[in-house]
Amino acid sequence: MITRQRIANLASLSPATEATTPDQGVMTRTVTGWCGTMLNVEPKGWFSQTFTVRDGDMQVASIDLAAFGEQAEIAIEGRPYTLRRERFASGPFLLESNGVVLARADKPQVLARLFVVENQGRPLTLKHAGGIGRKFVLLAGEQGIGSMGPQRMGGRAAVANFPSDLPLPTRVFMIWLVLILWRRAAGAAAAAGGASG
Repeated sequence: MITRQRIANLASLSPATEATTPDQGVMTRTVTGWCGTMLNVEPKGWFSQTFTVRDGDMQVASIDLAAFGEQAEIAIEGRPYTLRRERFASGPFLLESNGVVLARADKPQVLARLFVVENQGRPLTLKHAGGIGRKFVLLAGEQGIGSMGPQRMGGRAAVANFPSDLPLPTRVFMIWLVLILWRRAAGAAAAAGGASG
């Protein structure tokens, strides 16, 4: 839920103005006609692959990452959704409910940390913000309209701020895409550390 205070805070920012949330280090961006909803993403435990998604104090979704492979099950208001690759370890990433594809994301380049997300015919780009951080930004054309980043350096909890006019399942789908790339990066770092040790 977007509170009146949240709307007032966003309205006080001029178009294309950036603001950093205290203690989170997550840069959010507002543009004319856009209003975002901040979702907090937290693992249930230190090594848990289950994440809760909260809007303020209210849990709005849960994400259960598969131990192997890039797939997950999510529940939103009691309704189940499946997140998966079209083919094992290849093809586009899909958001499905009852066998119907609601959104998809293509990864144009294997090594690039970038997705082209299509929801109801609306293409959006979700990509790494650059540098050594883990922040991702959401673009409509060249315009930044959202972001997702860790709550603190090295932590697994995150803050996602995506447009509220996107369906909640699509926003959770994009959270899952970022979690996948974070998990890939963590696995690669662990493998490199083991090899050097």
